[in-house]
Amino acid sequence: MPGCGGRARLRRPASIVDDAAYLPRSVEEVARRTLGILLTSVFAELVSSRGVETARESIADLLERYGAQEFLSPGERAFISGPAPDEQSLADFTRRYECAWVGLWALGFVDTLVYSGAVCDAGSMAAMVRDCGDYPGFLRSCRLRAPSRILDEADRTYRYDWACADARVNGRDAPAGLDPGVVVERHRMFNWLIRYMDAAWDDVRTDT
Repeated sequence: MPGCGGRARLRRPASIVDDAAYLPRSVEEVARRTLGILLTSVFAELVSSRGVETARESIADLLERYGAQEFLSPGERAFISGPAPDEQSLADFTRRYECAWVGLWALGFVDTLVYSGAVCDAGSMAAMVRDCGDYPGFLRSCRLRAPSRILDEADRTYRYDWACADARVNGRDAPAGLDPGVVVERHRMFNWLIRYMDAAWDDVRTDT
């Protein structure tokens, strides 16, 4: 509800999960989910640049190479195999590159998550996976970060998203050069990693 001077106020964020209650995901879970997100984002980008038929041919080859068809969520599978996507769906799934970036960070491929005005480097991300050759090679290269690191970064991202939401409802720009679109997608991936509300991927929420 509005606070002093008519400004809206959001509840200050608390820690989103207690360390003792955290049940880490396995390296295999994170690897599969990261590949599912990444390949779906690649498909979205290819549709925008080359058209849906060429994109489907390319993504079919990639899914076969990485044995990744089963890694896709129901929503991702429908997006790839259903009717030609509309512009909003393409934009939404392309932004999920940010989720894959968090996944690669959690798996040890990315050293640091930068937020202020930065979007992930989709080209280097694709190269990281491509250099592994196939899914077994990718999995062998994965080193899942310690639970404490994942929880700390999840909490930081949650607070960044809260700050962006607070700025939005009060008609201000996001603070500290934060890109709200980047932050919310990384928040989504962290919420999946920490099992927020134990939601399946397609149902993960980014509450603030």
